[in-house]
Amino acid sequence: MSSLDAATTRCPAGEEKKSSWAELVGKSIEDARKVILKDMPEADIKVLPVCKLRS
Repeated sequence: MSSLDAATTRCPAGEEKKSSWAELVGKSIEDARKVILKDMPEADIKVLPVCKLRS
């Protein structure tokens, strides 16, 4: 399975539905949300805080 296969799923009509947005790494939450919702309007986007490890 290629990384492209892992990032998409097939729809009944043969179209690929995107499920990963590596190009959004480093973008603002607002910009990322707009792009994801454009590609997948039914997405339920939750923003999680960054976890910091204690040393």
